[in-house]
Amino acid sequence: EIPCPFANIGCTVRVLARDLPEHVGCLESTNSHLLLAMNRMMEYQKVIKSMNGKISTLEDDSISLKRLFAGHKTQTDKEHNDVTNKLTYLSKKVNNMESSSRKEFQKIKHDQEKHMK
Repeated sequence: EIPCPFANIGCTVRVLARDLPEHVGCLESTNSHLLLAMNRMMEYQKVIKSMNGKISTLEDDSISLKRLFAGHKTQTDKEHNDVTNKLTYLSKKVNNMESSSRKEFQKIKHDQEKHMK
């Protein structure tokens, strides 16, 4: 016995190889195979519809996430620039203070040497 060539869509008939043409060719089997094929197509349509809905949802989520990411990136870039500018400003202030302190220390050292003489 061999399985019907339509077994993959639900035909459970097993026939002798010599009887296969009769099984496949008879009107009753043809109608049965057609119904099985139609039922399978309807199952596939449901699956495809469900998958299309999921794909649509994923596409919408992707667009939302891209927009959210772009907004965060813009905000992060702005914050980075603000921090960089503040760091530059503070570095200049520290350099000016160091320069001023050196001058003051030199003046104090000079005054001390002057008083020591």
